[in-house]
Amino acid sequence: RGWLVVIAGFTCAMLTVGATIYSFTFFVPVLVGDFGLTYAQANIGIMTLLVGMMIWSPLVGQLIDRLPIRLMICIGAALFGSGFVLLATADSLKVMMIAAAGPIAFGMVASGAIAANAITARWFRRRRGLAIGIIAVATSFGNAVMSPIAANAIESFGWRTAALSIGIGVSVVIAAVALLLMRDRPTEAQLIAGGEIVPDAVTGQNPVDEPVWTLRAM
Repeated sequence: RGWLVVIAGFTCAMLTVGATIYSFTFFVPVLVGDFGLTYAQANIGIMTLLVGMMIWSPLVGQLIDRLPIRLMICIGAALFGSGFVLLATADSLKVMMIAAAGPIAFGMVASGAIAANAITARWFRRRRGLAIGIIAVATSFGNAVMSPIAANAIESFGWRTAALSIGIGVSVVIAAVALLLMRDRPTEAQLIAGGEIVPDAVTGQNPVDEPVWTLRAM
């Protein structure tokens, strides 16, 4: 079960990063042409996205600790898709910035790498480093997967249709993967069966649960 969670987390991180950070480059030339922007103005979009992620991350981190992970990822996926819909129908740079800093940034944080790392850490103790390392590779893998898709979609259908298709497609896949493969926390029996924890040889008792760190405790 833990490795299924890793597969789901890998997919979520790969698609969110690939559809935004790596695909953005292909949208810049067409935005310059359609809106008469300079390249510096067009690149404000990616900066706005990063600032939005910075703002939303602490809030999303708290919500991930309190809400079921599948619910959180589905909410993030829905907002991610709606942000791309807003982006595809925008008629000004201001609206695009609102879409990037608002629903897209929130959705990327809630259904992407942060959520994937958080849930993976719950399912692994002994091999946690390996599991989180696999999740880390997903961001680079997103470039290999999503960049060709974005480039071909823009060339074939135009940037608005491409943005709409990418946003809706990614959100649907993420929600489906989360619902099918994600589970909030492993049972003690699952951790023992997976070799993540080992009962104490003397007492026969299992290790105590890891502490839950609050903001005040840290």
